[in-house]
Amino acid sequence: MPNKYTFLPALMMAFLAIFSISSCQEPCDFSPYQIDQSNWKLLELENSGVEPIIEYNSSISKEHFGIRIQYKMNIAGKLKSCPDNYYEFYNPVVEVIVYAMQDFDDTHAAGVSLNDYFIVRNLSDRTNLPYYKPISESLSAFVKYSYNSVGMVDLILIQPPGHQGPFQFKVKLKFRYQDPIIISSRTITFY
Repeated sequence: MPNKYTFLPALMMAFLAIFSISSCQEPCDFSPYQIDQSNWKLLELENSGVEPIIEYNSSISKEHFGIRIQYKMNIAGKLKSCPDNYYEFYNPVVEVIVYAMQDFDDTHAAGVSLNDYFIVRNLSDRTNLPYYKPISESLSAFVKYSYNSVGMVDLILIQPPGHQGPFQFKVKLKFRYQDPIIISSRTITFY
């Protein structure tokens, strides 16, 4: 005959099972997560073909340049266990600034935003390919998640610099819950 001491643990287990199922009906909350700069990098792109490709040479045509921001998705999102095991960005990018370390043209000195000279496409979001948008309209490109383990966002230069020579680009990412991070390209030579 069961006694009250065996019945009580069974009742507690049933209660916990019901509670855990019902708790998945509500969105899961996250505390802010600090983004680690070492998980983000810039890759230079050559954009003269149908699709941009990573450029490993130190020189590139100034008319065919782009930058790929690459980052680990598990750093940018967090796996939720309820309701459907999906990722959600919980320290979103609120501002993106692209700039060069050299004078770019007569109106863009070193360090001045070049956002109006780049367009953006999120390669991790296969639903929006091949659409490019201005950076000012594309913050969502930096906060979407897909099932890829690496997030990739392409920034394509649509206005080449006023001269040839060496250039280094930087992208400043401002997050909602922390100080910005700055990621740098290699110094490349435009011809």
